[in-house]
Amino acid sequence: MFKIFATLYANQNKVHAQIENHYFYNKCFLETDNWILENIEIIKDIPGIILQGQRDQIYPWENAAELHACWPNSAFLLIPNAGHSSREAEIKKALIQATEDIKIKLRA
Repeated sequence: MFKIFATLYANQNKVHAQIENHYFYNKCFLETDNWILENIEIIKDIPGIILQGQRDQIYPWENAAELHACWPNSAFLLIPNAGHSSREAEIKKALIQATEDIKIKLRA
């Protein structure tokens, strides 16, 4: 049974890695490294919540803070003791709460 589970899990991770590599290889299909900040005018009036793990080793929290500074209709939540993965307990909890908060805001 363990071998079947290990094989299924390994294949799932392989597919996930292939998808991520495809996006990274194609620069996430953005024209420049700073495309979002360079084009912030497009989303400036859309409400949003930026969640960032304080211990994220992939994207430094300072990048998220810079996005928030340029995006007036955003909230910025720095999640302590959390990294990058949405599977982490604190990130998952914050994502669920942010979804509920946006749902309420959009109904207003």
